[in-house]
This record gives sequence, structure tokens and C-alpha cells, in this order.
Amino acid sequence: MSLPMVVQVIQAFFFGTVVCLFFIWFGMIAVPDATVTSWLVHEAEKVKFAGVTMPFSLVLVKVSMVLGAFAALSFVAQTASDDRYANGFLQPAIEDVRRTVMVRNIYRAHDR
Repeated sequence: MSLPMVVQVIQAFFFGTVVCLFFIWFGMIAVPDATVTSWLVHEAEKVKFAGVTMPFSLVLVKVSMVLGAFAALSFVAQTASDDRYANGFLQPAIEDVRRTVMVRNIYRAHDR
């Protein structure tokens, strides 16, 4: 896997995570539990984490994860085809890594 791909995957992961967390927060505010119960015809299961019951449902988390994944996919498609993104972010990142590896090689050559 090349460096630009790794950088893009990390960015897409963080972007998708932020979108997912936003939709969990927004869903807690916008959709009351009574509405979710009427949609599902039964009580929605609350998320339990480390023995603590969270104030949001498992259904909300699943829907938010799907929306976050689609947002990350859209982000990857957009940035992969955008030359301004490549020139503005990826090229400097590649140059930083290239410079770091060069300095490491010089250091290791002097260490011998």
C-alpha cells in the first residue's frame, strides 16, 4: 500500500467516524424513543458499554455507522479525483516522509 493510500484511508476513517458520531448525537436529539418504538413495533435495545447503559439505541448506532461509511466512501471518491487535494495535502505529506527517511538513512550511515 502506498503512502497516499494510507493517508487517505486514515483521513476517510476519521471523517466517517466524525460523521457517525454526529448522527448518533443528532438522532438522540431529533428522534425520541417513543418514535423509534412506534417504527420498530418494539422497544429499541439500548447500547451497553462496559456495563453502563448508554442513552442511545443500537439501531441508531447501526444507522449512523452506515451513514458514516457512505460519507467516508464519498470522501474517498472526491479526494481521489481532486488534483487540488493531491497537490495541497498529499504531495507535502509525501515530501515529509521522504525527508524523514533520508535523514534516517544519513543517521544510520554515520552510526556505523
